[in-house]
Amino acid sequence: GVREDGRRASLDLARVGRVYEEVYPLTENARDAAFADVHAGRATLLEEPRLRDARAEAGEAVDVISDLMEKLTASLADAEGGAADGGGDARRAREEVLWAALPDAEAAERAERRIEVLRAEVWQPFERRARVLEHFGYLDFAGERVTERGRWLADLRLDRPLLVGEAIERNLFASLDAPRAAGLMAALAADAERDYGDLQLDDALVSTLAEFERIAYEVASAEWKQGLDPAPEMNFSAAAAVMHWAKGMKWEELVRQTRAEEGDLFRLLSRTGESLMQIGNLRESHAAAARVAFEAAESILREPVRSDEIL
Repeated sequence: GVREDGRRASLDLARVGRVYEEVYPLTENARDAAFADVHAGRATLLEEPRLRDARAEAGEAVDVISDLMEKLTASLADAEGGAADGGGDARRAREEVLWAALPDAEAAERAERRIEVLRAEVWQPFERRARVLEHFGYLDFAGERVTERGRWLADLRLDRPLLVGEAIERNLFASLDAPRAAGLMAALAADAERDYGDLQLDDALVSTLAEFERIAYEVASAEWKQGLDPAPEMNFSAAAAVMHWAKGMKWEELVRQTRAEEGDLFRLLSRTGESLMQIGNLRESHAAAARVAFEAAESILREPVRSDEIL
């Protein structure tokens, strides 16, 4: 097992004698040449690092610091007019001041490291996202401002807002009827790995999803350039299920044909409807898309998913 392999590795390392600097290709002829060079004394022995050498380097570092301290205190003395009576006391006082400043210097260094950590954890991910938004015209990164397009996109509280925003901006939603708009939004809102059966997608929805995949590819390409992982794939089974529900399929039939748990269907339809309602609020900036989205939301947020009073 692992323990036996580790024991063999230790034994193999114990058999290693000398190590040489030369590097040879992994071929049989090169291996023979390597042995020949070693036996003939032509190989250069690799110098083995020793612990005392490491300690000596540490000692040298201490000496460097001490020398710098000496020079600094001497320069301070010169600046004050040279060594005078009580020069030894003055020197000790200066050294005490320098050592007293050490905690502040350490605190400053820790703060710098913390700034670098925050930059890696907070600023850099934000900057990458901002660069992608700038690529599609939602931000002016250099000017540090949100564009007109970015203002309405910021109002969308849904999954994958950039993808949805591009679909809206390119009039994809405005060109759909309510059932296909509901199916498209369901493909985005659903978990990619969840299965909602084998209900058929009609040609119109297939064409819509294909067009949206082209948009998703453009967004993913921009994200890859900034080192970001692209959004998960769309869920086509969810798109088909929600489209049929939006067309008026009965709840019992939807449950039977999707073979999904009622709770899973309820969550899918609720999330899809809420996302459509978000687009439905864009009446001023995208009136046609808002109208289609609101109609789609009404078609799926019905009993038992949602009561009419909420709409």
